[in-house]
Amino acid sequence: MDKVKPVLLKDAVGVSDLAIVMGDPDRVYLLSTLLEKPEIIYDRRGIVAVNGEYKGRKVTLASHGIGCSMASIILEELGMLGAKTIIRIGTAGSLVEDLDVGDTVLAAGAGYMLNGCGNNMYSPEINGGTSPDPLLLSGIYYYLLNNNVKPHVGLVFTSDAFYAEENIMDKLISRGFIAIDMETAILYMLGWIRKWRTLSILVISNSLVKKTPLLTTHELAERFIELTKLVLEYLAKYLELNTVFTNT
Repeated sequence: MDKVKPVLLKDAVGVSDLAIVMGDPDRVYLLSTLLEKPEIIYDRRGIVAVNGEYKGRKVTLASHGIGCSMASIILEELGMLGAKTIIRIGTAGSLVEDLDVGDTVLAAGAGYMLNGCGNNMYSPEINGGTSPDPLLLSGIYYYLLNNNVKPHVGLVFTSDAFYAEENIMDKLISRGFIAIDMETAILYMLGWIRKWRTLSILVISNSLVKKTPLLTTHELAERFIELTKLVLEYLAKYLELNTVFTNT
């Protein structure tokens, strides 16, 4: 990996070992207001990356676009540039009645279609492992809980086709999935392959069960800021105390 040069982020000057990623570049701009000394290190092709600090902890924010194919490129390149812990703060559609717009989901695992989400390129004969760093999930879960945020923990399904999801909704619900997104599976798969710490934290932007409209980053801005601030506080205090199973 260290001998490969990034293609899209080739002009970036380097990134922190901690990266927080998201699909929407507007969310990067929004959340960069939480950082001290924010500096845009890349802004091209719809991909934005910002370096900064939070309470002395260096952090990189980056957008990864929509879907596993685009996300895998940005995730790989962040890893090449030095990221070791990668956390996605994204959106998801709810598949269950008790998960409402604005709620938080910590993805305990991610399903995907056979050979979907780039798996056939990375692991053509074996389905890749798609779970987070369990210590990171546990630590952030209790930190949010102790700060008056009650996150849901459950399985999400990573979709390859945004407008085809209704065709399989009943099957997903029957298999225990509580929400659907488009990037978590590739983040988790690459996390175990590349030995990164990973976690996907999702804000519910719409309900596929209740047929609610899809809310944008701007409409959910207050929720994203509140959630990301708590996550950054946790990471600034406790990240170095965690170990990841792949490195033991």
